[in-house]
Amino acid sequence: DVVTLSVDALQFDDYNQPYVYYYNDMGKVETKPVKVGVNDGITAEITEGLQAEETVLAPKKSDMEAMMQGMRGTSGGKAE
Repeated sequence: DVVTLSVDALQFDDYNQPYVYYYNDMGKVETKPVKVGVNDGITAEITEGLQAEETVLAPKKSDMEAMMQGMRGTSGGKAE
């Protein structure tokens, strides 16, 4: 069986390694590294790290937008 998920659920660490968020057995959110195969920009094939029955979490777009705005606001430049 091929495991696929929305690219919106994929995250990347500081070394550009893909991972997903999931709930562990205690109900806490953790990260899990995955390997990505074919990716068409909408759906990504996961070749390692997930089983078909596992559920992953996708950040809300508003959370991502806030994070991106925060990154833009911390460019280190000096405002004049």
